[in-house]
Amino acid sequence: CFGFVDNFIMLTAGDFIDVQLGGRFHLSTLAAAGFGNLFSDVAGIGLGGIIEEMSTKLGLPDPRMTYTQLQSAKSRAVRHAATVIGIALGCLAGMVPLWFLPEHEKENKT
Repeated sequence: CFGFVDNFIMLTAGDFIDVQLGGRFHLSTLAAAGFGNLFSDVAGIGLGGIIEEMSTKLGLPDPRMTYTQLQSAKSRAVRHAATVIGIALGCLAGMVPLWFLPEHEKENKT
């Protein structure tokens, strides 16, 4: 969920900053993207707990693994792979705003 929220906010905030504020404050597209990322990261900190809480409400069973099992190489590899895949899929899904954001004509911002 975090990757989705992170990309969604970054893209929409970055687009807004680029289109609405970029010309006024002479910001490059990359600067607008950087500010979009800033807002996204700050929102992620605030929403992190909420996302975790919502995820636990899905009702997935607790695997009830012992500390030794959790520390095994196989368990760590699976946890790492699942984290990477989950974040990647969330980030891809978070690109949904790209389908809906209007195409803006490039303006000369100099």
